[in-house]
Amino acid sequence: MIYTLLIILLLEIIFIYLKKWQTKRKILIAICTVIITVIIYVVLLAVLWNSSTDKREDIQQVNEYKVQNFKTILFNNQFNKKVYVIINFEYTKDEIKKNNLKIVDFYNKTDSILLKPNEKNSIFLPVYNNTFVRFPINFKVTIKDSVSKVIKSYDEELFYKESKSEPKIEKVQEKYKADEWELIIK
Repeated sequence: MIYTLLIILLLEIIFIYLKKWQTKRKILIAICTVIITVIIYVVLLAVLWNSSTDKREDIQQVNEYKVQNFKTILFNNQFNKKVYVIINFEYTKDEIKKNNLKIVDFYNKTDSILLKPNEKNSIFLPVYNNTFVRFPINFKVTIKDSVSKVIKSYDEELFYKESKSEPKIEKVQEKYKADEWELIIK
């Protein structure tokens, strides 16, 4: 409907030009002006149409995919001060090759989080859910205060002992089979 109105309007403009000036050159200029105007309107309409679509749904779907498909560690700061959590969860190339691991390189790294008192935050691990893979050899979680003094440091064994796992696994030797861990910082 809008396009037809635009075309009618543009044709009227052409006829006005034709009545006033009868030269071929003026007709050619009028036709080019109309074509360029239509192209500009179409481009503007396309830009407005694309900018009006909601991108939040796409982001929510990506986040749901991450939560459902990757193992996570939730850090819960119940300490009365802010803390820095440094997580070394990085498989070496030899570990990946030796254990034939299928991991996501983006999450295979050393990472850090700043947690305020009573704040929770989680990180995604490079391992998919429902895979029974042990943590990397160099796995380490270090908790530091605001002046970088180490409050506590966890290796794999201590982490398994002091964290809660989902699904709940009682044996410390089998806690690596969980999909989610929660470490409460006190």
